Amino acid sequence: GLRLKIFKLSENRTWVTGEYRAALAEMMAFAGPNNVALNHRVKTNSAEFDSYIWTPDALTDGFSLHSNVDRNPKNPNRVPLRMRGIERTVMDFDLGSRRTIDEFRFWPLAHTIQFNYTSSSGIGFPRGIKIIASRDRLFERSETLIDQTEIYPRTGSNPLMLRVQPTRARYVRIEMQNIVPDYRFGINELTIDEIEIFSAGRL
Repeated sequence: GLRLKIFKLSENRTWVTGEYRAALAEMMAFAGPNNVALNHRVKTNSAEFDSYIWTPDALTDGFSLHSNVDRNPKNPNRVPLRMRGIERTVMDFDLGSRRTIDEFRFWPLAHTIQFNYTSSSGIGFPRGIKIIASRDRLFERSETLIDQTEIYPRTGSNPLMLRVQPTRARYVRIEMQNIVPDYRFGINELTIDEIEIFSAGRL
């Protein structure tokens, strides 16, 4: 296990109450390219709980504030995926050649800054995800990597990171369902900013 001790806080009282507090988004511990702390249990004797955002378990839940991928800051604008009026969608990806797949990251569309208005966080994000890998495009020789229909919580503006058993495949099929509805307009709209597929830490 690992132990983290915070013994000196910043001189700037940035918390809304004006108090000195330490706030961490995610704790990662790497063994080679893998984050071995992902989804492991966290204990603390000095935490304050606030909704689903500020809890000890959130330190290793896979929702980091920033991606580890080096994004080009000169061209940050991307067109997100938006599909309105659907309950479920299936997407097939051709990776071009067989690769060893071991991690997926799903970036939700950030409707607002998470800490300002948490009620809009996660709108349009799928809480049910199934991932199938295959060596042929017809998916006749396929393997299910993840099949969870309802376990994923509403996200903030941070990615859902899912590590899987390393698998050699060229084609990936991702099924998404149980979409968080947009309570503001009373519609179902799947919104994904980006889907990333990793091999040994490489995008």
